[in-house]
Amino acid sequence: MRKPVTILGRRFAGILVGSIVGLLLSVSVALAAAPSVHITRYSPTISGNIGAATAGVKVTAALVRDGTTIETSPAATTNASGEWTAALAAHAPSDALDVIKVNYSGTGAPPESTYGEPSETGTKPGIGFFDNNISIAENGANGGVVCTNFAEAKCAALSAHVVYSGGAQESVVGTPDISNEQIEELAFSPALKANDAVTITGSFTEEDGSTLELTVPAPMPGLGNVFSGGGSAAPRCTADVVTLAVTCAPLSIGSYSLTQTRGVTNLGSTSASVLSGSEAAVFQLTTLQAADQLALSVAGAGGRLLTTLHVYKLAFNETETLSFGSASAVITGGSCQANEWFGVNGGFGLCSANGVASAGSATAQEDEFSGGATRVTPPLISYTSPMDGEDVYGPTITTFADLNTGGTTPVTLSATPTGGSAIPATGNPNSASGATLSGLTAGKRYAASWSLTDVNSDVINLTTHFVDQSAGEGPAGKEGKEGPAGNEGGLGKEGTAGKEGGPGKEGSPGATGKEGPAGTAGLAGKDGAPGAQGPQGAPGPTGTAAEIICTSKKVKVTINHKTQTKTKTTCVVKQLAPGATITTSSLELRRGRTVYAVGRIKARGGPARVTMRDLKPVRAGEYSMTIISSRGHAKITTNYQVSVKGDRS
Repeated sequence: MRKPVTILGRRFAGILVGSIVGLLLSVSVALAAAPSVHITRYSPTISGNIGAATAGVKVTAALVRDGTTIETSPAATTNASGEWTAALAAHAPSDALDVIKVNYSGTGAPPESTYGEPSETGTKPGIGFFDNNISIAENGANGGVVCTNFAEAKCAALSAHVVYSGGAQESVVGTPDISNEQIEELAFSPALKANDAVTITGSFTEEDGSTLELTVPAPMPGLGNVFSGGGSAAPRCTADVVTLAVTCAPLSIGSYSLTQTRGVTNLGSTSASVLSGSEAAVFQLTTLQAADQLALSVAGAGGRLLTTLHVYKLAFNETETLSFGSASAVITGGSCQANEWFGVNGGFGLCSANGVASAGSATAQEDEFSGGATRVTPPLISYTSPMDGEDVYGPTITTFADLNTGGTTPVTLSATPTGGSAIPATGNPNSASGATLSGLTAGKRYAASWSLTDVNSDVINLTTHFVDQSAGEGPAGKEGKEGPAGNEGGLGKEGTAGKEGGPGKEGSPGATGKEGPAGTAGLAGKDGAPGAQGPQGAPGPTGTAAEIICTSKKVKVTINHKTQTKTKTTCVVKQLAPGATITTSSLELRRGRTVYAVGRIKARGGPARVTMRDLKPVRAGEYSMTIISSRGHAKITTNYQVSVKGDRS
């Protein structure tokens, strides 16, 4: 029989001792304080308390992104109060998807705790819990914080800490808003100004019973309103390493200064203002590269530092598509800041540990120390000549390319015939004189490879296609039969009569002779015999006679970088009188008073071929051909009816 045991002055049977001791131990554990962890967004420092006054417990904090541990802090040791402080060497919790794992070891160590919300389901508070959920009134006297999210994760307590521009500090405890229990109200006295710094700290009870204290920077006064819409966020900057433009927002109305440093060198400051109706300031730099730091401050003496952007290494290889003047590109690879989130606000995948960007990456990366971003907007080729699918003529052509950003960034070009080797162009297609592409073969299809590398070492590639349709002029075809005579043209208008000349001077009268007496008429004599025939006269000059056959065809030519269709007229002039000589002749193809084409030939006797210079498009039909021939010092002009063969369209 078991002996009774006395506990706390009462006697119990031995069979109950184990249960009672276990109950007391459970009560003791329940009454012990739970661990707490304090995370400040954008800061590498993480601190906490193990919930017991136990010194010597080892604590490490690890940053986890996308399921991968990015960095683990050196071990910290608790003091006699159980407090500890650890620091990451190269990273900081910043993105809404970041997770912090805290591991304890040694006597009295609590179990491991995890803080953050990688799934963004909202069932527990994440690093981005207060995103756009804070606002401060324009007069700076009060503010509000949304302290409960859509999944009912709720602050257990909320406070604000103010550091006034003069150095004074104040802590303000939030109170529930009487009209909306999800909002905590804050009252500031004295009222806040642009140069006063404010941080918000919310306390949350985690599912394991531990406490998370999350501190974030507050927005400037007058931006957003959580009581009637949405809140705002602390200022952050985005720098474009191609355009060298830096955009900082959201900002209150006022003037701001951006100071650029590269290592220990101060590269100077740039100013910009925010006007009514805008919350952004845009700064234009002259140089920008990875590892630069851009510090944004309120302008003026003693202006508060608002945020500092750390510029990342970011460059891409892109394959471009150009369709009807609309250019777009997809990322096929490149370089990026290792282990950092893609996207202006993160959350678009993680750059690999070796800093190689994968296909389809976003064109920006989030700065984990400020919430800002580095962005890349490489130029694209917006126009090419030849265009995709265009026909060209001849073994040598001049090529051109334009960029959507303008400028003369060099573009390289090579053309590869199907089944052949690449032919490089000489020169820069993105210039006033273009680039020369030689060695093309008639009837071949070519793939044109255009490429450019911008100031950020981004590489853009575009492929188009063209066909060389040129062909040499073949031998003259057999002479066709003479066509039927054309209809006789109508009579031209009668010219206007010239002015009537004045009367000539009357000549002086001659002297009057004496009238002789009339003679008597004699009889008519017989006809005399005919005289001998006189000698034949000299021959007159030989007249010019010609038969003319003309043919017109359409050809494509490039004028001012644009392909146009023109007509090409060829005429054959055939002498009909053997032995007749035309030393020089000018030809004009006319309809009425309109000259459609002109030409010039030198010929003796037989047929002469001439390629006319078309002044206007020549269609098939009836024309008049004027031939102006030289014979010695004489000019002989002759008109002929000509039928031009070819396309009537």
